Amino acid sequence: MFVNLFHYFEPIYHFTNFESAIKILATKRLRFGKMCRMNDPNESFRPLFIQSQQVTEDAYDQLERLRGELEHYQQISFACDSRKLCGFQLQNMWGNYADSGNGVCLVFDKGFVIEELNGQNYGKIRYSKNYVPAIIMPHILENTFVKRYVKSQMRSIFFRKSIEWQWEQEFRIVQRFESTEDNYLDLKSRWDKALKCVLFVYAQDVSKDLNVFAASSVIALSKLVPKDCLLLQKAKDLDGNDVLYDKEGNVKWGCKIDAEDIDV
Repeated sequence: MFVNLFHYFEPIYHFTNFESAIKILATKRLRFGKMCRMNDPNESFRPLFIQSQQVTEDAYDQLERLRGELEHYQQISFACDSRKLCGFQLQNMWGNYADSGNGVCLVFDKGFVIEELNGQNYGKIRYSKNYVPAIIMPHILENTFVKRYVKSQMRSIFFRKSIEWQWEQEFRIVQRFESTEDNYLDLKSRWDKALKCVLFVYAQDVSKDLNVFAASSVIALSKLVPKDCLLLQKAKDLDGNDVLYDKEGNVKWGCKIDAEDIDV
């Protein structure tokens, strides 16, 4: 029998290392990342151009305003489900963002995370073979034009990536802030409903052939989660399929089999 604890909500998955997970759970907020620090160099260092008949000092000034405006945009990335794979099944995400499996995957109910966001600044990334990272803006000297232009082009600027990144199955939240310092998505008022479960593969303080629930680090983390939030370990069944189970050995996602048959 197949069991799926995610069937009653739309999950989004945030992969992070253990230390960052502790900070998120303790503060009930997620830090926005700066666009200049994206893992995709095409997003971090975009070619910027101004459509102009001739190179003028005004065009250079507008180019600098465009560069400065982009610094006000920050983002938070999640993985989401596709038709073929659930977000938590993405091995590359565990490897690249969750400390090679020693980190954490936080599973959120998308509805509660985005309930205070408007419809323009979140959504799934679209991947294209012909992705062009350059931003080409008309040469218009009106003082507020640059800010309005970036806002009007938000979908094409911030929600497009090269097809090379499609394995991330990324769902992204983008916000414009007046401050270019660290900013946060505060989930305190809806935290108990938004955070559904915390997933592990390994824990650094126990052997990899043991379940993570014996780890003191996981025990400490468990004290920070909401009452109804599940702590689950991702493992493989005898056929090599993914399975999620709790500390009692109950299968919460995957084909239901005896706990002793699970190969951690």
